[in-house]
Amino acid sequence: MRNLVLLIFLIQVPLLKISLIAQSPESNFQKYQSSLYKIVVIDISTGEKSSHGSGFRVSNDGLIATNYHVVSDFLLEPEKYLINTTGLNQKV
Repeated sequence: MRNLVLLIFLIQVPLLKISLIAQSPESNFQKYQSSLYKIVVIDISTGEKSSHGSGFRVSNDGLIATNYHVVSDFLLEPEKYLINTTGLNQKV
């Protein structure tokens, strides 16, 4: 029985990869665009941009995942910086 489960898994995984590859980047972007965000960290004292990057929504309550280097200034000195997020499907 264990061998049968393993065989089914080994067959299903390549099929999943094929279906993901078959989708074009454009169709994936259209599908997930509402979950993508532009993230800008701003120095409060000067109003200048400290860093920027992208992120994506990972929960319905607004949690956004991004790379550490995008938000590191804010995380290290939150009193000095603020974070501004804009959905990519919104006009700035």
